[in-house]
Amino acid sequence: MLRAFSRDFDRTNAWVAGGLWLFILGIYAHTAAPTVSFWDCGEFIATSATLGVPHPPGAPLYTLWGRLISMIPFYTDIAARINFFSALCSSLAALFAYLATVRVLRHWFGKDGSGFTRMFIYGGSVCGALFLAFGKTQWSNSVEAEVYALSMLIFFAVFWLALIYREHQETPLADRILLLAAFLTFLGIGVHMTTFLIMPAVALMFVLEKDTPARVWYLVSSFFALELYWIFALSRHSFDTPYYIPLIIVLAVYVLYALSFERLPRPVLVVGIGFILTCLPVLEQFKAGLRAPLFAVSAAAGLGLIVYAIRMLVGWIRNLRSGERPPHQDIVPAVFVFTALIMAGVLLLDLYGFGPFVAITIAIFLVIAAMAWRHIDFPVLVAIGSASLIMIGVWEFIWGMAIGAVVILLSGIGLKLKSWPTALLVIVMAFAGFSVYVSIPVRSAQKPYINENTPDNLKQLVNYLERKQYGSQSMIERMFVRRAEWKNQFGDFRRMGFWHFFADQYGVNGPKFLILFVVGVFGVWEIARRRPDAGAFITVLLLLCTVGLVLYMNFADGTKYQPGRNMDYTEVRDRDYFWTPGFMLFGLAIGIGAALLLQVLRESLHRAGERTRQVALFAGLAVFLLPCLALAANYHENDRSRNYMAYDYAWNVLAATDKNAVLFTAGDNDTFPLWALQEAYGIRKDIKNVNLSLANTNWYIKQVRDYMGLELGWTDAQIDALEPYRTPDGRTLEVQDQVVDAIIINNANKVPINFSATCSPDERQFQGTNIDSLLTFTRFVFRLKRSVSEPAFDLAGTMKYLNDADSFRTRGWGDTTAFKDEASIRTVSNMSGSFTLVADSLRHAGLKEQAEDVLGRARSIFPYDGGVSEALAYVYLDRNDVANLERLVRTTHASNSKKLAVLLARAHRNTKDKAGALRILDSLVKADPTFRGAFDEQMRIHMEAQDVEGLKSAMAIWLASNPTDDRIKGAYQQLLKGWSPFGDSTKKP
Repeated sequence: MLRAFSRDFDRTNAWVAGGLWLFILGIYAHTAAPTVSFWDCGEFIATSATLGVPHPPGAPLYTLWGRLISMIPFYTDIAARINFFSALCSSLAALFAYLATVRVLRHWFGKDGSGFTRMFIYGGSVCGALFLAFGKTQWSNSVEAEVYALSMLIFFAVFWLALIYREHQETPLADRILLLAAFLTFLGIGVHMTTFLIMPAVALMFVLEKDTPARVWYLVSSFFALELYWIFALSRHSFDTPYYIPLIIVLAVYVLYALSFERLPRPVLVVGIGFILTCLPVLEQFKAGLRAPLFAVSAAAGLGLIVYAIRMLVGWIRNLRSGERPPHQDIVPAVFVFTALIMAGVLLLDLYGFGPFVAITIAIFLVIAAMAWRHIDFPVLVAIGSASLIMIGVWEFIWGMAIGAVVILLSGIGLKLKSWPTALLVIVMAFAGFSVYVSIPVRSAQKPYINENTPDNLKQLVNYLERKQYGSQSMIERMFVRRAEWKNQFGDFRRMGFWHFFADQYGVNGPKFLILFVVGVFGVWEIARRRPDAGAFITVLLLLCTVGLVLYMNFADGTKYQPGRNMDYTEVRDRDYFWTPGFMLFGLAIGIGAALLLQVLRESLHRAGERTRQVALFAGLAVFLLPCLALAANYHENDRSRNYMAYDYAWNVLAATDKNAVLFTAGDNDTFPLWALQEAYGIRKDIKNVNLSLANTNWYIKQVRDYMGLELGWTDAQIDALEPYRTPDGRTLEVQDQVVDAIIINNANKVPINFSATCSPDERQFQGTNIDSLLTFTRFVFRLKRSVSEPAFDLAGTMKYLNDADSFRTRGWGDTTAFKDEASIRTVSNMSGSFTLVADSLRHAGLKEQAEDVLGRARSIFPYDGGVSEALAYVYLDRNDVANLERLVRTTHASNSKKLAVLLARAHRNTKDKAGALRILDSLVKADPTFRGAFDEQMRIHMEAQDVEGLKSAMAIWLASNPTDDRIKGAYQQLLKGWSPFGDSTKKP
């Protein structure tokens, strides 16, 4: 294999690739987090350091590599080593992406080895690799302990191998590449299922034979596009998808087909115009009142298209019977029309769900297979198809491979198909790669402290791999019941809208992003037009990693109620990381498009003078500098080099917790960093951290009892039988509430019971009743009182804790020049309550200067926390300190400054400066006409001044933007009739 590669060795390419890799690795290493981060990073650092078992479906390959990396002391901090592993993997992924792009462009340019061609190839490949590496999401995944970096390394290594396979197809080297790619793909499942997205696309490269014509590549690719559409069309709660949506989809593909002609044939032009007219009702979204005429034109155009397509079909059949070979433009436009008709027609049927989807899939597959069977490697198709059943379930995967092996063996021997031994080896390699999961039950049986789901036997392991912790319904079935509106899942919607993140990836935002988008689409289209195998491969992969993942993940936007629960659901965090491969691939597409646009420029200047051509082309090379925009725009947000927030947060919580205590925490961000410090760093392992979210699962409750040694008073059977129930007074006790009760009843007299401040009042309860009256807030935790004489707030203990630099650490928390995401700010801000409670106690004790000092320090630590700024504002308001209030308003984050401005107006009012107060309030109402706080303060001032006209004016402005405020509306109407709240309507200020 190495000898074959050495024959094609390109020294320049090697130097460019090496320099590119070192540059990307250097940037990643420079911006990598110096220690543990929030979300899953803490869990992965803890499980890597101890070979624990992370959340389903696990990442055994990642934890094995993480364990190895964690033992090499090239950084003092163990988390920094694992973070660097992400940087290394992502830089290598970019390297493989660069090498793959070079191969794609070389084949597009053919034998042209001129200097400019080589610059276009290397420049476009570097450009694409840099967009890939420094896209916002991928960069974020590359600087902290996350699985996506290793997943994308395997993804793009297989991407590169697939292109090499096509170059050496039907040789022994190709067979070895096929087996290596199969092994790596299934090994990659042991990192994250995202890796497996590469398999359907590389299957095209491996299954279709060497001399497959372009029409077959396009035909097989259309199968994947149609599959995505059927998911769309067969989904329940699809919010009444208009018929013209599938027509627009077909039109978009048709436009690309039409652009492949230098001069449009008449049938292609006629059908194109017809499609545009049928899609006119979409304009109703932009201008109301056009519904009737638009739908009339659309209906007439649609009927005309059908008649025209039938005419084309009849003529095509007649020509075939007469022995002619009519050109594809005589029938392909008709195929587009009939496809659009079927796609739109399905929307009119009451047909939904996974079952109909499977039936339609089988039908389409058989039709396409019958049309392309001469070009399909049947044994390899069976091998890949049977192994790919892992996407449905573990037992389906095992039985599928067994049946597939039998089918391959019998058909290979019976039909004498030469590839059957290789196909059998594909199944063997798939099983070998997937066998990395054997490490999960082996390690689980050894009972590591983090052992999620306890998958130490076959049944538990299958449940673990199929994510049964998160519900019994499979992801495949779930995607046919939409949990959000289409426009929110595909559009610009917070936390989960695809376009919301896509348009923000490459440093060019707003309308300008459309330029990059067009360049990327042009690159993919040109490759598909000139090299169908690579084009089909890249196009299918892009569709699966973008549209496919939107449909599969089916993220919720809060508009749909969960079955069986009277509540809606929205995503708890930004979900951009799921589209990482799609964003990375499109980054490559932009680089490809840039290179091919320069070639278009080169061809258009063929009549210009040599010097003019060279100057223009050298100037055009500047397009390859576009990734600098992404590098500059995304650097700040992804520079984690000064971010110690998660480590210090966890340190502070552990330092605040009583010795040998049970500590209840609520979710991921207040638990995973603690796991990292306890397991990877060995800090405060005396604390028994009970996560209330996990306490709803029976396996975790058993671990609380067996691993932590806490008495619960329950047998295994009793734990398995636990479920939520309603109390006689109507309250619901979740399983986690019952666990809290059991721990308190059986352990409160033995060990301290602490609740983290992140636990809500609903979680601080005993036997269904909030127990805040039985708790003392001390340092940063609520502690179950040892005696009734203990105060509700431990002022002395909390002050000592906050003033002890070894106990309370806040490295860089107040540094506003370092980026901090919303989750980090929200999590650490939970600690600001300790400061405000201390300040409030001091303020009520008359120690206002000390209270001000405490709040001033808190504000330097929590500059984004509105509660701290508001508490400090009240200290200033107590003494009507207008100057300090004005400074506070100016320097407070905009989202929190409105309340402070009202307090500033109140200080002006207290100092008899009515004009100054109203000036502030008027500006607040003008900026936000719905801000009730400013309006109420206006009312107070006008009432104190007995200013009837002022009341009328303020009410009129308020009602203009708040017409449903009936109380104010009634008072306003009374004022207009001459009524005065002061008894004398003529009274003036």
